[in-house]
Amino acid sequence: MSVRRSARVWVLLFAALLACGSREPLDDLPAGVLLGGEAPALARILAAADGLPGTPLARAAGAWRTRLEACRGFVAQAPRANPDELLDAIVCREASELPEPVARLRGDADLVFVLPLGERGRLAGSVRVAPDGSVGLRARLALPDPGAAALVLPSSAEPPGPPVLSSNGALVQARVRADASGLASLVSEGSDADRMFRLRSELFAGALLDGTWELAVYLPRPGRLMPPVALGLGVRSATAAAAAVEKLVAELQGTWPVHRTPFSLAGREGGCLLDLRVLPELAPCFVLDGDQIVVGWNPESLRTAFAGGGEPGPGEAGGWLIHLDRLAQADELLRGAAAPDAAATRFDYGWQTLRVNVSTGERGWQLEAELAGRSRS
Repeated sequence: MSVRRSARVWVLLFAALLACGSREPLDDLPAGVLLGGEAPALARILAAADGLPGTPLARAAGAWRTRLEACRGFVAQAPRANPDELLDAIVCREASELPEPVARLRGDADLVFVLPLGERGRLAGSVRVAPDGSVGLRARLALPDPGAAALVLPSSAEPPGPPVLSSNGALVQARVRADASGLASLVSEGSDADRMFRLRSELFAGALLDGTWELAVYLPRPGRLMPPVALGLGVRSATAAAAAVEKLVAELQGTWPVHRTPFSLAGREGGCLLDLRVLPELAPCFVLDGDQIVVGWNPESLRTAFAGGGEPGPGEAGGWLIHLDRLAQADELLRGAAAPDAAATRFDYGWQTLRVNVSTGERGWQLEAELAGRSRS
């Protein structure tokens, strides 16, 4: 999968997976999809798609900007989240003409939106566009049954703490304190994943996990088909976790013609399955680092993840950080490795970084996101 496609997937995940269990604050909002506010503010956001020429996103953004040219204020409503239907529904309308609950949700922000999630869920909030091009979003979320989304939602107000993995050269970083019991539920007993990787082991069943997890994806190395990737899982007992990992490795060796190779990194002990090559450049390794087990796509991934560095990461409160200004370089590195003779297409992803954080509160889950303009330090 290309980094460009991965970036789109992450953005969609933020909108579709992050959700909460309290629906009451959003019950008075109109049904279906709604987007409204200042047309010039939305046009400024859509202009970022000019850096992705020839893509469906750029074509759709151009169509929206054309429809908004005659409007100072606008509103668009549709029964469901269909971009074409919403585009056709755009009507020029002043802010004073918005329904009262929508106007209250908007406040003095530039834009307001309501987005249904699944059958009963909803995401609703406001957007501000700063003079430097930065975009700030604040929203409330509701989803009665979060399902897999529970893995990316904080399970309490307690922050996950600062990142353990290096921030240097990162494309994507995430650190979350979620519900540890949700991990095993993603793998159905008897499924291919269960049979192939024994993910329903003692380690992944949730008794040993404390709910914190951390992800880091780094800039690809020249000539490599995959970027370095590392995943850290917080554990309640390092000793018990070490035993569970060794049992998991033994189960894998009993299922696949693979062998455990000892691996250590600056005093951190672990192992690798260097001959488990079922995916490009996959040679998974793990190490124990205090109260966290860190798994890398291959040895290089772990060395990168523990290389250290002073770049700012997600921070003590956790959340997600995507370096949009590095995606074009990553695209070019992966293209050069996979298809060196193919014509290069340099994309510009518009902003410097995307930060997303979800927190709990008296009124349910709160989502805050910022697309930082290029002038930000």
